[in-house]
Amino acid sequence: MANQRFNQKWRRTPGKIAHPRSKVSGNEGGFKEFRIGDLFDSQTGDVDLQQSDVNGEGSFFINSGLENCGIKGKTDRQAKIFASNTITIDFWGNSYYRPFEYKLATHNHVFSLSSKFIEMNEKIGLYITSQMGYLKNVFSYNNMGTWTRIKEKKIFLPTNQHGSIDSTYMEDYVNNVQKHQYTRIKDYLETNRLDDCTLSPKERDCIQMKNVTFKAIAIGSLFDIHPTKAYKATNKDLFKEKGKIPVVANSSVDNGIGGWTNLEATENGNKVIFSDTTTSDSIFYQPNDFVGYPHVQGLYPYCNKWSKNSLLYFVSCFRKSASGLFNYGNKFTRVIASKMNVNLPITKNGDIDYDFMENFISAQKKLIAKKLICWLEQQNINDNILKIEKTIPKQVLPNAADQKKKYST
Repeated sequence: MANQRFNQKWRRTPGKIAHPRSKVSGNEGGFKEFRIGDLFDSQTGDVDLQQSDVNGEGSFFINSGLENCGIKGKTDRQAKIFASNTITIDFWGNSYYRPFEYKLATHNHVFSLSSKFIEMNEKIGLYITSQMGYLKNVFSYNNMGTWTRIKEKKIFLPTNQHGSIDSTYMEDYVNNVQKHQYTRIKDYLETNRLDDCTLSPKERDCIQMKNVTFKAIAIGSLFDIHPTKAYKATNKDLFKEKGKIPVVANSSVDNGIGGWTNLEATENGNKVIFSDTTTSDSIFYQPNDFVGYPHVQGLYPYCNKWSKNSLLYFVSCFRKSASGLFNYGNKFTRVIASKMNVNLPITKNGDIDYDFMENFISAQKKLIAKKLICWLEQQNINDNILKIEKTIPKQVLPNAADQKKKYST
């Protein structure tokens, strides 16, 4: 959220009203700084759960990290279950609101935070975790965030005229942000003609895997792999806060984009890249022109038949072939990558079936868009229900919830 950037500017004024907009509607008290330890109680897991415990049954298993918001899957192994409507934060400073019950890993320092000050809900949880976002820039492998250290950090929250934390402002703020994003998503779907989710006969056949044959093909026979072109510049000179050209770095998140620059792009878009210093999670398709970076390898096609969709298909195959094979100690070099095989669809003549890949990815986009449209419609329904519930006296709501549960079981 926009407030995160603002908070960093005002972080040196602990305990004072720090926001210049002191007369915002529903926010008469302005913004005040609060110590995290005064807002939350912290708990940790009681069993050293492992990835091998994930079996798709039971409760969600939460570990540290960014991938999938730290969710590793579900496990029914006996362990302490933490309540929904809480926040988790790991030793890297990654914080997430959890609307569901879950279990925690113990070996990677993940903490469950329950609120001392207010009844938590989705809107408030999202607002607070956005304010905690700066902690990712504070903690690292060499500077781990234990609870002793995290609880002393501070965040800014809105207050009312009595100086109490203003939950209504947080809810309204997140509602406005979400409504704006809903509008942007709808516009994107319409602009890219994804609002019509009807599958063509070819797309349907691809999804159902009708009449398709696959063949293992060496990546090196399809692409010339070599380092992307990079500027000989320090990160300070390269990255700019208001840059417009993406810099693709050694990252497994944000599509590999490590930041932005105002320097000219060194590489054309419509290209697959990966980092030779990390794992297969660094394999990405870059749609736009970008600036390369040391240790970022580019895949340069030997033929011009590769489209955006067929390259997206290839990326999924490349990732599958390389999954679990590389880490910081076992380097993902371009020599190794060129010798790896990927299973690709072929025609009756034995050539790569680019049409199949094109239609398969097109179908996937439509199916995802359909789910997204259904989700957007459900959000509008939920917002209307919330508006109605706010008009109902609080003493009536518990009985209404009991009745809803009774008739839904």
